Amino acid sequence: MQAHQDIIANIGEKLGLPLTFDDNNQCLLLLDSDIFTSIEAKDDIWLLNGMIIPLSPVCGDSIWRQIMVINGELAANNEGTLAYIEAAETLLFIHAITDLTNTYHIISQLESFVNQQEALKNIRKTSRDRIRKFYKHFSRH
Repeated sequence: MQAHQDIIANIGEKLGLPLTFDDNNQCLLLLDSDIFTSIEAKDDIWLLNGMIIPLSPVCGDSIWRQIMVINGELAANNEGTLAYIEAAETLLFIHAITDLTNTYHIISQLESFVNQQEALKNIRKTSRDRIRKFYKHFSRH
């Protein structure tokens, strides 16, 4: 675990943030007040977990189909995967960093992950906004 602590501290130093892993081997980040990401140290990899949206298990087939389409695109590009965490009723974006030898490569992957997480959050927001506009438009007529 000390090797993981040294790597995260080095990354934190380069980013100007004091980063450490807690007792659960996680480093939690809150970016831009709505991007919540955790870095979880496993044996020889880091698992990035990013909250996308709270999601009810009965939200509807069309939403689950959309999630599966996006998940397929992520997998095809080796950019991570979407997972539903039932206990928390939350959709997560997950990606593994398997090479922990190059600090700059880790920072680059972390940056790409956060950018992708933000894009995924915006896809859902855009979909919700379109539905609201649709209902507003037809409720006037």
